[in-house]
Amino acid sequence: MLIFKLVEVRGRPRMKISEDPEKSTVPGTKSVYRLVDAEGHPFLDLVCLEVESPPEAGVPLSCFPLGSDDSSVSFTPAQVTCLRQEAFTRGQVTHPPCSAAETRAKVHSSLQTLHPRHKRLQEPDSYTVALSEKLHNLVTEIRRGSSNDSNFLLAN
Repeated sequence: MLIFKLVEVRGRPRMKISEDPEKSTVPGTKSVYRLVDAEGHPFLDLVCLEVESPPEAGVPLSCFPLGSDDSSVSFTPAQVTCLRQEAFTRGQVTHPPCSAAETRAKVHSSLQTLHPRHKRLQEPDSYTVALSEKLHNLVTEIRRGSSNDSNFLLAN
C-alpha cells in the first residue's frame, strides 16, 4: 500500500502540524540518504530538501534526529547512498516496481548490514532518522510561525 502526503504545492512547502509529533509531516520535496560508518554499518538515514547538495563521504555534517528537538548529531560518513527514487513523474511510471523476490533480496541484504545493536532481541537500539540543518530550520520556522509565508500550515 502506498500512502501519499502533501508536502509542497506549486513549489511552496506545506506542513501538517499535529499535537502528536508522529502525525506531523515534514515539508518540502526531499531526498533521503543512508550514511554508513567506517565499519560498513548504516549509521543513520538523513532527510534533506531536494535542493540541498547531497552529503559526501569523508565530509563531516551536523543533523537533527527526529524527535530530539534542537539537539544535533555530528557525523562523518564513510559512505553515502541515495535511497529515494522517483516512481512517477507527471503521472507516468518512471521506475517500475521490483518483483517480490527482488524486494525480498534487497531487504535481506540491507538487514545483514545493520549493526548488531539494532538487531538484538532484547532492548535493540532504535535506528536514527535525522533532518538536515536546512530542513530542521524550515520545520522550526514553520512551527514557531515566524515564516513570511503564512500558507505553510495545513489543518489537522
